[in-house]
Amino acid sequence: NAQERYEKLEQLNYVLTHRPKLFLKGEKPLSRVGSTAFAQFTASSQSSRGGNTVDSNTNPFSGSSSLADQFSTALNRADVARQWGILQAQESRTESQNEIRAAWNYYTQQLEFDSTSYEWTASAEEKKRRIRNDQLPTPQAVIVSDLDLRDLYRNQLLTALDDATAEVAYQLKQDEQHRDRGTSDVDIADTVELMSQAYVACSNWFDMIDVHDVKEAEEIVRREQRESIKS
Repeated sequence: NAQERYEKLEQLNYVLTHRPKLFLKGEKPLSRVGSTAFAQFTASSQSSRGGNTVDSNTNPFSGSSSLADQFSTALNRADVARQWGILQAQESRTESQNEIRAAWNYYTQQLEFDSTSYEWTASAEEKKRRIRNDQLPTPQAVIVSDLDLRDLYRNQLLTALDDATAEVAYQLKQDEQHRDRGTSDVDIADTVELMSQAYVACSNWFDMIDVHDVKEAEEIVRREQRESIKS
């Protein structure tokens, strides 16, 4: 009935507006300056060009390629690094305002990828077709695709939660106005849809975590719980 729906909305509103702290007091997420994925990506890009690296300890104009090509390569890599730094600074500011985003990013930053190979999970026929058409993805492309998909699911969850928070607040306000007139009008259809979207996005993100990592994390939590009981 309307009263039960109203009470459920109140409970949901409290959960959405009083989210649990995901970091201990004083604990900060990993610095975003040196991302493992970015480092592996650039290192792999360098090795794919025959080891023609450009850094502060290497003369960018040495090697067999032309001076113009090497200068262009140095400028391009510097621009990529600059843009990466800007994006990481923006992400850090966003993380400070949303601990779910910070926690999920923190996990992603701990991931380590093999920049030389990957496991093919599609059919053998699809692999042959891609090889014939020279469309087999590189390890670097697979890494970027993996990270992009994790970010997509993260963003879908955060968007759904933000929209659900606004929708619940709106419905509660509407119901208060109706109650003042002696009626009740609680519409939870949009709220249910938004929370369903959040559930799907959350499930998709966690499904990308290796099952062994999940078991290890569960064991750590159980061990910490046992130790806290003993103390």
